[in-house]
Amino acid sequence: SPTAGGSTVKRLVIGAAVGGIALLAILSLGGNDGPPGAVFHAEGFAAIEIGMTEDEVRSATDGGVRWEPVFDDRGCSYVEFTEFSDLAGLSGDGERLGSVEINDYELAGREARTEQGVSLGNAEELTEEDYDDVAVMTRPYGQEPDHWLIVDLPTGNSYVFGTTNGRINHIRVGSSPDVEFIEGCA
Repeated sequence: SPTAGGSTVKRLVIGAAVGGIALLAILSLGGNDGPPGAVFHAEGFAAIEIGMTEDEVRSATDGGVRWEPVFDDRGCSYVEFTEFSDLAGLSGDGERLGSVEINDYELAGREARTEQGVSLGNAEELTEEDYDDVAVMTRPYGQEPDHWLIVDLPTGNSYVFGTTNGRINHIRVGSSPDVEFIEGCA
């Protein structure tokens, strides 16, 4: 009958609308941080891990990487990521990824942050609350109150948070010595 068919269509439309609203509500709870795992962590950033070879990084990023040799006696390489245009990397030996970093407030429209929630723009004291042991030094080429906050991680990697005027404006994760290089591989 026409009424039965109309009721079915109405139920489907209402069900789709309710489902769409529920999906939007769930997505909005996630904020603007992008997909889960698109953060800095003790092993690297998202699926990119410190110690990966160029081929492994290429595989983890679906080919979205440019590994550019730097002509010096160490054979190091700069690494750029297509998907995350503000993310950069360094390979001190030219063979394996040694560090990844961000110097901007947003990463492809997503908040750049660590697993612990430390993000660019935070006060540097927040970092000291989130990590047990933070070494504080004057930022290279900077002066007080600009700092590097260095956190050694259980994986053998370290975070380096760069601050200017008490605010974090640089996040790195990597292995020593690459994570502390400030001019290429030096």
